[in-house]
Order: sequence, then C-alpha cells, then structure tokens
Amino acid sequence: MIFDLDPADEHFRLVRRTALGLKTMLEGLQLVPFVKTTGSRGLHVVVPITVGPSFEEAHIFADYLAQRLAAGDPDHLTTEFIKQKREGRLFIDVNRNAYAQTVVAPYAVRARRRAPVALPIGWADVESDTLRPDSFTIATVWDWLRDHVDPWTSMGESRRPIPRLTEADRPDRSGRRRGVSRKERAQPS
Repeated sequence: MIFDLDPADEHFRLVRRTALGLKTMLEGLQLVPFVKTTGSRGLHVVVPITVGPSFEEAHIFADYLAQRLAAGDPDHLTTEFIKQKREGRLFIDVNRNAYAQTVVAPYAVRARRRAPVALPIGWADVESDTLRPDSFTIATVWDWLRDHVDPWTSMGESRRPIPRLTEADRPDRSGRRRGVSRKERAQPS
C-alpha cells in the first residue's frame, strides 16, 4: 500500500511532518511503514501488506487513513483529487493503490534538473531538517549508498494484513473526489 505525499509548493517541512504523522498512525494499527524520496517534491510512504485484499479493499483502507489524517489538519492537508480545489494544501494521494496504477520505482532517476533519484531512506532521515525531496541525485546517490544500509531490507518480512474496516469506518468515496473547500469548512453547520 502506498501514500504519495504531494505538496502544493516547496513546503517540505509539511511533507516530512505529514509522513511522520502517517507513520505513527500506521504503527498504531500494527502496520510497518517505509519511506522514500520521490526525486520530485514529496515522499512516498510504503506499507507492505499480506496477500489477500483486492486492489479496491487496499485502496479503500488507504483512503480511510488518508481522510483521517487530513481531517486532523484540514488547513494543510487534503484528499482532494482536483488540483484547483486543493487550495495550497498537501495532497495525500492514495490513488496509486487502485488497479493498473504506477508509481516511481526506488532508485529511479527522475527527468528533472540535477537528475534526482527516488531513494529509500530511514525514518531518522525524515526527522532531519536537512532532508530535501531532491537531496539525492545521480551524482550523489552512490556516496549515500556506500555509507548507508538499505533501510528497506526488512520489507519482505514486515508484511501485515490490513485491518478490516467496519461499515461506519468506510470512507466517503465521493468526498475523496469532491473534497471540502476552506470556504465550506468555514460555514457554520
């Protein structure tokens, strides 16, 4: 299962803070999260799960977690798919969990200035203020790899089943697409 943390701007501190909050949420559910830079502007939080759930079940569960996380900080986080409706908020994208979707592979070189690399990193790296989404480039990645153990070596044995959602916990799938604007949130009920 994957969560793509996609910022609206270069506010990477928010990306890091969101990743750490998601990590805490996932660990509270007995899931084991891993993280990688995307080589672009965000981070990917990757959760190995056991074989069993369908694409739709994994997608719904990821959407449930993303909506919970976004509800905790609606001024900065959103699950809104349409860019114009995100209003500068970080997009917690779970759509990579749907059938026939793709995601940038670990160690992929991105077609961007300085050729950044999507790199598996440790959670201590996410806690560091020096981490940037494009910290690792084709020119620097080999030095980093020489000095670090692969933080994803235990991913295979870290697979866990996703918890079952009750009907009450199932996310509002229409809300994932529609989202709630700041204007709508500000209106009294």
